[in-house]
Amino acid sequence: MLLAPLLIARAGDVAEWLGGRLGNVPLTVHTAEAPSVAALRGHVIVVGYGLNGRNVARALRGAAIPYVVLEQNAQTVRRGREEGELIFFGDGTHPEVLERVGIQRARVVVFAIAAAADERRGTAVARRVNPRIHIVVRTRYVREIEELQALGADEVVPEEFETSLEIFSRVLRTFGVPSSSIRAEVEAVRKDHYDMFRGRERPYAGHLTDLAISLGVHIGVETIEVEPGAPAIGGNPRSLQIRTSTGCSVIAAIRGRDVIYEPSAEFGFRDRDTVVLVGTPESLVKGLALFRSTQFPLIEGA
Repeated sequence: MLLAPLLIARAGDVAEWLGGRLGNVPLTVHTAEAPSVAALRGHVIVVGYGLNGRNVARALRGAAIPYVVLEQNAQTVRRGREEGELIFFGDGTHPEVLERVGIQRARVVVFAIAAAADERRGTAVARRVNPRIHIVVRTRYVREIEELQALGADEVVPEEFETSLEIFSRVLRTFGVPSSSIRAEVEAVRKDHYDMFRGRERPYAGHLTDLAISLGVHIGVETIEVEPGAPAIGGNPRSLQIRTSTGCSVIAAIRGRDVIYEPSAEFGFRDRDTVVLVGTPESLVKGLALFRSTQFPLIEGA
């Protein structure tokens, strides 16, 4: 902890040193592509061409905003080229690679990559190479926001938070809240730049419950990680009759990076799944107990 401020301050230099140690290969721009790259001005650099990167590219293309994509998966690069994208195989966290695609002339760089270490390294390097550029980072967890901002990110979009908003929007719709009211409240939260959620790994319950009450919907939203040996393991909302037996409903299960809305009869809860429940405070107490091993100890031969 004592070294954290120093490491953050020197993150760009450390990132470049690490890149050299790991043997990153600088980007090669072929002669036929050089004019397209050289012509870029005020463009966007999209680092990562997974689902998030493709969505960003699609939006930029639709808005006629110039952009270039960096990706480290050769097959993904090949498919992107076949689709007509200006996409290159290269490490977008490496300063020389970013320079080859015109970071000094770019207006925005978007990091849409999966690894937290790469997000941090790329943010620090981009800020050092072009102090004026606007940096947007897609990250997985809310807890990453402050460090990424300290490294130079202008905007951080955590998937965890966006997932929580989507889940909550679906809850409100089931209770008949008008779509216009849901959109207004969700956008109000987004404009606050996620400040209310900082420092929380699981942001679903507290603030979202308050939001429901402000809309006149008297429900609670809770999340719980399934504990080893919990009664719910192997079952699903239907087989466990959760709504009938507890009064609350399971609206989603989160397994790794996947969100399963309204788990089906083929689904089976596993330990370490995160379960999102909605209901009255009394029903939630009963529902949460199904996912805790301490509430209902397993009995030999039962």
